[in-house]
Amino acid sequence: MQNVSIKGFIYAALSSATFGLAPFFTISLLLAGFSSFEVLAYRWGIASLTLVVFGIMLGETFRISRKDWGTVFILSLLRAATSFSLVIAYQNIASGVASTIHFMYPVLTTLIMMIFFRLLLQSIRNWKPEYSLLRRFWRKKQFRHHQSIRFRDLQEHSTV
Repeated sequence: MQNVSIKGFIYAALSSATFGLAPFFTISLLLAGFSSFEVLAYRWGIASLTLVVFGIMLGETFRISRKDWGTVFILSLLRAATSFSLVIAYQNIASGVASTIHFMYPVLTTLIMMIFFRLLLQSIRNWKPEYSLLRRFWRKKQFRHHQSIRFRDLQEHSTV
């Protein structure tokens, strides 16, 4: 179990490092005279090749059912629009501000869904054993003393 935890931390660190370096390389390419479309073509081209190589190494299939093509196409357009908007933002405002706004979107969307659609209450009802476990930890004031609770601790005390 310890090996899996270390592996997870390494992957999380690599992920955050590559996300953190994306603005640096994007701005470097823009300053070198590349257009926004060229920057994205190189970025997603390299990412696609990397995913294909890893997919082949892991023996994954790339098959998409006929009914999913429309969904994949629409999601691809939305992802392209998001990436293009971020590159344009880097050209017009500070990269730190642009990245903060860009990555705050999922948090704000979650908060809006929780407030306006009351999804938090539905989620808690579906997550009852874990919620009661967290409530028990809160009563013991472990969260208030800045002690962290690992997922493994929650699993050990779970009744499910």
